[in-house]
Formats: sequence, structure tokens, C-alpha cells
Amino acid sequence: MEWIEALFGTKKPIIAMCHLRALPGDPLFRSDLGMSYIIGQARHDIAALQEGGIDGILFSNEFSFPYAQKVEPVTIAAMSRIIGEVLDMIHVPFGIDCMYDAIASIDIAAAVGASFMRSLIAGIYSSDHGLWNTSPSEIARRAVHLGIYGKLKILCSVDPLGFQALKSREIAEAIRSVAFYIRPDGICIPGSESSKLELPEHDLPIFCDGGCTHNNIADFLPKTDGAIVGTALKQNGAFEQSIDAARVHSFMESARSASIIG
Repeated sequence: MEWIEALFGTKKPIIAMCHLRALPGDPLFRSDLGMSYIIGQARHDIAALQEGGIDGILFSNEFSFPYAQKVEPVTIAAMSRIIGEVLDMIHVPFGIDCMYDAIASIDIAAAVGASFMRSLIAGIYSSDHGLWNTSPSEIARRAVHLGIYGKLKILCSVDPLGFQALKSREIAEAIRSVAFYIRPDGICIPGSESSKLELPEHDLPIFCDGGCTHNNIADFLPKTDGAIVGTALKQNGAFEQSIDAARVHSFMESARSASIIG
């Protein structure tokens, strides 16, 4: 787990989502407000996250409903522009998740100098968005092609919320298989699955990702190597709202206490 502490400066980092508003080409895009609105919202959320003491930031096109397996070029261009516009204010490590297109995530990460990425890079899943088939070989070789393999830390989502793996198996078995065959730098699992882990059975960093709140982070964090959190940090804990610095601060206090206990 050495790369985690080297990158984030802590053994159990809390990575916060920066949910970008709907982008050009998305059904929910506000053409009347344009890109300046999205950039302004991103700036607000980044400032609040860093003020609250977050360890890292993960950018995602969270409002690009419904999600596409292969995003359009305008999505890559828009995300790259937004992140480029806010680079001057970021002072923590940041990553990319162009949902759920791992190749696009790697391309954006290469363009903006991100340190890590998260995506669905292994397995076949069914979801409300359709059937999702991944290509781990293509994803890894894309990073090699761009000269960032090994530099860009790749986090693999396993059994993410809202997805059902076509191959049914226990979370521990899924982690072992992905770790052996796919060789990511870390694995992300829903927070509720972290209670099923037996330590120290995993060699790769495991992040609880999805469902993390102020009330349960103390239960999830001791068995994992960090957490990725989104909605819990927003005003009133509502998905559509902006980041609330006070909620970030209180979440970080709970997380730090859990890290000490764990």
C-alpha cells in the first residue's frame, strides 16, 4: 500500500467526488447556462472540498444520464477543458472517472495530468443502463500507448452499486480474481461489502466506494485502505446539491477517528 501514502500523504485517504454537471451532448445539459456554469460549480465544489480537508478529488461526469459505454468526443473535450480551467486551484491529488468509459478516463487523465483513475475495467455486468462488457487488455494497453502505465494509478470497480455481475461470486473471490488477472493498482467495492472482508487477506488497496456516510464510515474504514465519497458531502446529503464544506469537515473528523481506531 506504499503508493497510497506516497501519493496522498496518509495511509487511509478520503477521496471526494467532484460531480460535474451535465455536459454538452448530455440530455440534461443546460445550454442556456453553458460551460461557464459547469466550471463555476466545479470551482465551488473544489474549494469546499479542500477547505473541509479532503485528501484527494475524483472528477466524474456524474450528471451525464443515461451513461454511455463509449462516450462521445465532446464529453472528453468538455471534461478536459473543465479540469484544465480549475487546475490552478487544486492542491490535492486528483483523478478521473469518465463514467463508465475507462479508455476515455485514461485519455483525459493523460491530457490533464491526473494521478489516478477509477472505472469498471473487469467483468461483464447488467444494469439499468444496459449490458456492460469490459476489455481489461485494451484498457491496460491504452495506458502503455500513452506512456502513463504504472504512473497513472488504476482503480478497478468491483460489483459497483447499480450493477449486477453476470458471474455470481463472493466479493472476496472477485477481489482475488481481479487482483491476479487484471493487476490494477487498487480495487473499489461498495461500502456495504467491506464488512465481508477478512484482514489481512488482500494485497491490493481496497477502497470502500459507494454508500459511505457520516454514520457508517467508522464501520467501513477500519477494514479498507481508504474511501471514495460523494453525496454525503453535499448540502443536506442530497445528490443534486453542491458540496457543503461543513459536511466535509465533519465527515473527515469521523474518518480520521475511524482510521486511528482501525
